[in-house]
Amino acid sequence: MGGCRTHMSIHHPPRQQGKSPIAEGLAKAVQAHAEKIQGIMYNVYRCAKRNIALHNIGYISDLCELHGVCLGKHYNHEVAAREFLICIADAIRAEIIEAARSSPCLGLMVDESTDVSKTGASVMYLRLLFRGAFRTLFWRIVQVVDGSAEGLFDLIATQFETDGIPKSLLFSFASDGASVMAGDKTGVAVRLVAAFNLFMLTCHCIAHRHALACASAADGNAICIYFEAILAEVIGYHSHSAKRHEHLEKLQALLGVHKLRMVRLVATRWLSRGAAVHRVYEIISALLMEFQEDQRDKSNALAGPLVDQTQCAKFIICLAIFNDILYSMCQLSMAFQKDHV
Repeated sequence: MGGCRTHMSIHHPPRQQGKSPIAEGLAKAVQAHAEKIQGIMYNVYRCAKRNIALHNIGYISDLCELHGVCLGKHYNHEVAAREFLICIADAIRAEIIEAARSSPCLGLMVDESTDVSKTGASVMYLRLLFRGAFRTLFWRIVQVVDGSAEGLFDLIATQFETDGIPKSLLFSFASDGASVMAGDKTGVAVRLVAAFNLFMLTCHCIAHRHALACASAADGNAICIYFEAILAEVIGYHSHSAKRHEHLEKLQALLGVHKLRMVRLVATRWLSRGAAVHRVYEIISALLMEFQEDQRDKSNALAGPLVDQTQCAKFIICLAIFNDILYSMCQLSMAFQKDHV
């Protein structure tokens, strides 16, 4: 009976002079349905912004319903969410492309990456006048078939032609400084200057140059080699043992130091070395006690050498100095990676 009343109220409301009751009822139903779809699309957009898997969209809609916002039972599944996300991405990309066409000048940033299947891809960003201010916006990811300078140049040129963006608007090009990008004779940058704009500025990513400069300064330095070898052993001591992690946490609580877990050294992450050194610096007292106890209990053969290596004055001095140096370098790198430097 309740369903019948609802149907009557929507599709057969009391007749009013000059209005079609069926048309008005259908308009109301369509409007209510559209508002629910807009709510679901907003949830999909927020999930994409926060890297939340789309199969959670149903749970998010249930949460909205608990707070009094009913989004209905239709389209609350992963397949619809994926379609919505594609539509949202197309709309955003269309706005960016239109802004690029009308921008007085453009900057292009290109980097190479690989996905989980080890397929090469080119990641492109545009610097353009967008909504009244110059902004750096993601443009597209394109699969790389030919990784040579000629192939990458053709790939960039194809993207400009596909989106109808005038090539003459490109006034700057930034890359990671690899030889295929920044080669003096046949690099991508040289080809872009010749084919797109003779007045184009080409530059090597400042954050990447900073990382390379730090690596070059440390390369072959005896103190750096000594310190990093011991640091790797200290981090590796806790890498695959939950028991050692628990032991270290108990010692941190006992000594009243910060409860911090060890972080890995990753060569491709510029800030990982600074974070790893800072963690060791903060909990060095707990680490020394752990190595001593493990040596006394003979629970690990590596504990004895680590006691000797980490207790000597040379290592402690290096730890303090590198903690100061790498902190400053990490702050500088993060400053370089901001949207506006």
